[in-house]
Amino acid sequence: MVITLGGVELPRQIQWIDRDAWSPVAQSVERTLDGGQAIFAAGLQAGRPITLEADAGVAWITDEQRQAVLALAAQPGSVFQLAWGTEFYSVMFRHHDAPAVELRPLRPNSGWFVGQIKLVTV
Repeated sequence: MVITLGGVELPRQIQWIDRDAWSPVAQSVERTLDGGQAIFAAGLQAGRPITLEADAGVAWITDEQRQAVLALAAQPGSVFQLAWGTEFYSVMFRHHDAPAVELRPLRPNSGWFVGQIKLVTV
């Protein structure tokens, strides 16, 4: 399976840690004056959080990949394509949930990095 973000190939072992933690339905419930309930529901078009995690025991990001992802994240308001195998998503970096990219060295001067890349569908 190939995983790319804005043309940057990421490790195949990177994990999408919140893949099943999102619902495509928004719902609100209000109490009526007679004690009943008014339930409103709608499908969501965007706003799905996507958190990609390179865990030390599973996936490592190279310095070249890190630099490329940081360059993408430095473009305010830009939309990128995330290819997750055969699935494609239009995404932005989650700067409102800072840091949007948090990659730290696996070991000092190793050239390998672990951490998270936070995205949201648009």
